[in-house]
Amino acid sequence: MSKHKGFTLVEMIISLGLFLILLTSLYSLFSIGHKLYTSENQRVDVQQNVMISIDHILTNIRRQESTEVIQIFNGDKLSVGQDIYSIKNNKLYLNKNAIAYNIDIFNVSEDQDGVIHITVGTMGDKARQGFKVTASVVPRN
Repeated sequence: MSKHKGFTLVEMIISLGLFLILLTSLYSLFSIGHKLYTSENQRVDVQQNVMISIDHILTNIRRQESTEVIQIFNGDKLSVGQDIYSIKNNKLYLNKNAIAYNIDIFNVSEDQDGVIHITVGTMGDKARQGFKVTASVVPRN
């Protein structure tokens, strides 16, 4: 037996190979976790966009003293007092300022009882999940 202590070349190659396998699996786990975090973060952003925009519209309608200042145009444009809500290029606008992004759906209707129904949402695709909220409000008379 040799008196030299240390590792042989074969032992070093095997240990390096095992280390690379371990490193690759750790990187895969990190990559999957990062993708999940990113997709969930985007999903939460979309939901917050939708919820904030519909809350803003409902609050504005509830503040009005009369239904005479509320008008619906073609189901995709709403006038509440001096404010006009509309959708264009996946953005929800208040007057000429974008208040929500990645919005694909904006529908407004009024039934025979005077209840205003508002739907705001996104269609969804491979990259993001669809999400929509429909709310109803009865304006003051």
